[in-house]
Amino acid sequence: MGYARGKRRGVPSGPPSGSAAETATRADLVGDDGWANPDRPEQLPRLRARLLLVSRRLSIAVCLLGVVVMLGYCFRSARIVRVLPSLPPMYPNAAMGFVFGGVGFRLAVSSGGKRRCCGALGAVFMAAIGTTSLLLRLGNVGPTWFEGLWPAQPFVAATTPVPGRPVAETSIAFVILGAAGVLTASRRNPRLAQALALSALSVGLAATLGYVVGVNRSQLGSTLGGTVGMALHTALGITALGLAALIARPGVGLVAQLTSAGPGGRISRRLVGMALLIPLAFIGIGVFTREVLRDELLAGSITAVLQAGLLGFITLVPAAGIDRFDDHVRQAVRLARSRQESVAEQHVIIRAIAEELVLDPPSPPGWTVAVAREQATGELGGDTVQLLVEEDRMLLAVFDLAGHGSVAGLNAYRFRREIAALWHHHISPTEIMSRLNQSAVDLQTIATGVLIEIQPSTGETTAVIAGHQPPLHLHHGELTSWQRTGPLLGLPTAEFHQRHYQLAPSDLLVVYTDGVTEAHPLHGEPLGDERLIGLVRAFAQDHPAQLVGLCLDAARDHTHARLLDDALICALRRQ
Repeated sequence: MGYARGKRRGVPSGPPSGSAAETATRADLVGDDGWANPDRPEQLPRLRARLLLVSRRLSIAVCLLGVVVMLGYCFRSARIVRVLPSLPPMYPNAAMGFVFGGVGFRLAVSSGGKRRCCGALGAVFMAAIGTTSLLLRLGNVGPTWFEGLWPAQPFVAATTPVPGRPVAETSIAFVILGAAGVLTASRRNPRLAQALALSALSVGLAATLGYVVGVNRSQLGSTLGGTVGMALHTALGITALGLAALIARPGVGLVAQLTSAGPGGRISRRLVGMALLIPLAFIGIGVFTREVLRDELLAGSITAVLQAGLLGFITLVPAAGIDRFDDHVRQAVRLARSRQESVAEQHVIIRAIAEELVLDPPSPPGWTVAVAREQATGELGGDTVQLLVEEDRMLLAVFDLAGHGSVAGLNAYRFRREIAALWHHHISPTEIMSRLNQSAVDLQTIATGVLIEIQPSTGETTAVIAGHQPPLHLHHGELTSWQRTGPLLGLPTAEFHQRHYQLAPSDLLVVYTDGVTEAHPLHGEPLGDERLIGLVRAFAQDHPAQLVGLCLDAARDHTHARLLDDALICALRRQ
């Protein structure tokens, strides 16, 4: 008895729509291993598309920042160059580096090969600016090319106290971001690219924190090498560009791990959080102790103790995460073993039930019984036949329970046990069918069935047919169909009746399930009752085993050997 098992769940066929994903490559969004990664089930493509969109917008914002500062130098606007008179300026080299870097990262995440090559070139220019500025600082060289363009401009000299040279932190960040941009554009080593981006992001955040806590350059000179000498908008630009580089390829590397819901993802998020907070914590400790304690020596001692304690605490965080990961692995292993043992036990039980369900009933004296069956799936099926024999009576029971596989098979096994117990206590077929109907209601399933009680010596027969295909009775060459005596099982108000028949010597009775007559190819008509009746008429004189085998073979051939429902056919002949 075939029934629909529910709607099929949709499977994503590609990256989500939207501007963030229109030109993104599949690897950028879904990773190198496709949509369904069993180790990272919570990495959602829509989240990746949003991260990619944020990366592009940050790259454009950083490029605009560099352009605005360059215009500030061109139009002599100290407000743009310094933001506030008391703050350090963004140097023109840094502004140009932001222009190249912003454009480079915007093109590096494109899908076209030429655009990515241009993005890599922009990242190279940014790294070259940072390298040049760093070498000029290390070599203590005089004015650079920028001052050469405007040799007599007082504004340039006033706004760039160290001619053309951003602070060392800015130069290093430009070199790091340039390398990350080249790796991103070339689609190589995403973990290294994201690690470099994270380093630059930490530099920008540390400098920004300096402005948040309101410290000056001299205070941080001994703590982090003068980080707050970096301009405020330079610090924000490095932070934004570092974040854009970090999430430029959200489907691979560190970001893919960070979006994981598993234990590995939790550990990664903690480690990344520490990487961002450690320099900020060191700066905060140093500034706090110097602000609160006026004694420089005491402040330095307390700072050293606090920083040492912070380092000790930091070592415990990954250790705790790893310990939790180990616990998770151990629990997973225990659960897997338990499931394996449970599956093995279930397999033994199912095999034992299957052997009973497929066991052909023996033929009682004076009668010949033959059965042919086939399950649509698995070892168990919802079609069952049993023949119970006592001295002066026998009962043939054929039932078809809804569904396929183990659940239907277990329900069929329960029906067999109930039928045997009730019939051996001399319960009538009508009452047995009523109790089976209540069992179907309790199991929340439906079924059809036939109960045929026969007096072997006389052939007198009592039949209860509940919604099942009517049995075929061949008597002296005339084929008739018995009538149903009740609805299918599983209806709370169903009532059943019985009818009496006579099986004469040489009579043939054929009982079958709908899996035989409803067998059909993928695109075609079912076998149908008429064809089955024709087969029974044509081969009625053959042995019942040959007859049922031919009928089932006809169903298989009609479906091209692909039965979609359990099929069973039983033939009973009085000798």
